[in-house]
Amino acid sequence: MNKIIVASLLALFATGCSGAPSKGAAQQAATKLFNNSLGGEGTTIENFAINGCTKVDGADGYACDTSGTVNLRTMGHSAQIPLNGRFRYSKASGDWVAHAM
Repeated sequence: MNKIIVASLLALFATGCSGAPSKGAAQQAATKLFNNSLGGEGTTIENFAINGCTKVDGADGYACDTSGTVNLRTMGHSAQIPLNGRFRYSKASGDWVAHAM
């Protein structure tokens, strides 16, 4: 009986580690994407949400509907950009990375 419980717990933890990114991990990845691609400094994303994540065929990671408001700060200026789209999230060196689709 104990072997069944242990096996079930191991399967549960293994599944949780290999699934879609958490909201926090996806937000961190998306923020990094905007900072790197737009030259932002201290970019934040408000009201961030991911939904409808599905495994991507033919590529690593998950495609997720992503929404929020990007507060971009660059070269002394700031702008708010609505974020509504589908992004792919994959793992690289143990961290989630966001990719525009």
